[in-house]
Amino acid sequence: MATVATGGMTIEVTAPHPAHGGLVDVLDSLGYVKDVSDPHLGLGVNYMMPFCGVPKFAPGLCDDALAIPPGTEKEFDEPDSGESRAFAIYKGIVCSPFYKGYEEETKAALEAGASHAVEEAYQILILDDAIVLTPGTSYGIVEALALAEEALADNVGSGGFLSVSRYGATWLASVRGVKSDENYHLWTAQGTPIINGGGISRSHNGVAPAATDGFFLYVTAPFTLLRGDVIYNQAQGLSTNTEEGLAEQVFSITNPCFVLAIEVDPGK
Repeated sequence: MATVATGGMTIEVTAPHPAHGGLVDVLDSLGYVKDVSDPHLGLGVNYMMPFCGVPKFAPGLCDDALAIPPGTEKEFDEPDSGESRAFAIYKGIVCSPFYKGYEEETKAALEAGASHAVEEAYQILILDDAIVLTPGTSYGIVEALALAEEALADNVGSGGFLSVSRYGATWLASVRGVKSDENYHLWTAQGTPIINGGGISRSHNGVAPAATDGFFLYVTAPFTLLRGDVIYNQAQGLSTNTEEGLAEQVFSITNPCFVLAIEVDPGK
């Protein structure tokens, strides 16, 4: 709760809450946020990359219904390690040294807006590197969703995520192929979670969609968000008679093995 002085009395007002359906909110609900207390998180993360792709047909059966040539060689995927860099977010409050609500309010403000900042980093580190499906071509909402589901099935072989701006999420929610649950999280009718956030851009890598009401829809394999502890510091500025509260938090995002961008034109 935040406090506001009004004349001779102080009242409590309701503190802001994080937006529903954002990156941190959705990933946390599905178990893809890992809280890490180790301060070495700030140096980045090493991990084993999940395997992408689907199983192939094996040769050599005596009575093969699919007629796979007996001499067909099997293809093997080799384990590979990944590395993700860390980034940090902060929220600072400055006021008189006589004001006592620094730590609680600074941490609450950081938490309320953290997802937006993490989404901006997600856009820069992951989404802006996505391959665009047929550059220069846009798709209607239903076709874009169909292509996204198909891309996950063909290239990942397991469930993944769709990601979109808050603007784009409103358009997606207007079609029957997208459902909302009791937590205001969006899902496709086939059960693919849709991450939507204010820090995710309508544009892709700085390139705006051709339609004025257009946006980009992103398709990714699963990934994990590493979240460090909130670090709080407070200090006085004696020369200016002020005091500052500073809350900071370190994050890192693992790299999905598949990322695709689809340009959407709601008018189609």
